[in-house]
Amino acid sequence: MHLKLKKYLVHSYVNITFWVFFFFLLLFWLLPIIFHILTGSFTFSDIFTGVSSDFITAALGVSLIIVTLFNNTNFRFAVSNGISRKSYWKTRMLLLTAFVLITRIVSFIIKLIEEPYVFAGRGNFIPRVLTTEFSFFSYFNNSTLNFLMSFFLSLLVTLCSIYFFMAFNNFYLMFTKKMRRIIVFAIIALVIAVPFMIGMFFAYLEYMGGNALAVSMGKFILSIFGLNLVKDGMYFNPILFAFDMIIIDIFLAFLSYKFNSKIQVYKD
Repeated sequence: MHLKLKKYLVHSYVNITFWVFFFFLLLFWLLPIIFHILTGSFTFSDIFTGVSSDFITAALGVSLIIVTLFNNTNFRFAVSNGISRKSYWKTRMLLLTAFVLITRIVSFIIKLIEEPYVFAGRGNFIPRVLTTEFSFFSYFNNSTLNFLMSFFLSLLVTLCSIYFFMAFNNFYLMFTKKMRRIIVFAIIALVIAVPFMIGMFFAYLEYMGGNALAVSMGKFILSIFGLNLVKDGMYFNPILFAFDMIIIDIFLAFLSYKFNSKIQVYKD
């Protein structure tokens, strides 16, 4: 790991995280308190209502996305200091993975303090109608195993998101500014078109084989990720899901590495 690049990236990530937390505190904590003061409805409990585990998790998540997507300046710094693409990718990958690990540890420590009951052992059944007793953090009949598995799955899913954004950002930076604008418009068009395309696809399935074919395909896709549908809900296999996420994470990391080797610094 290149020491100069490491210091530069760490400083950049910490700086982005600081400003994200600052604006989150301003928007979701300070401004509501000021509003309550002006309207005469302020109570002492308002000081503590804005900051919660969800607040911290959301702020850290936004920080991760910004850190991952804003790569051009960092890449220019590496190139101008004679740092190879491979060293840059490796350093960035290790730091982002460490950043994800830290954010997940902080989030789950807060979750364990505030809501330890969500890890209670209730098995891996997900009812069709969710009740107040249901928890997305319960897979086994042992709370310790649930906590460890929940943390592991959360880590894998977050890494998947970060590696996806890394791969996309590196792919985006392979092109000139003109082509990058075209890519942005193409993505917007896809976002608009994809729901229509999905609707047409299911309409075609309905025409070809009725609901049975669509349901069978849906069950098959879900089963790949460890979700087995039954009459009253579904059973979730966290081990199979974790295995799938590991494969996806490796694939996305590989893509980001390949795209990183093609990044160009354009003057236009």
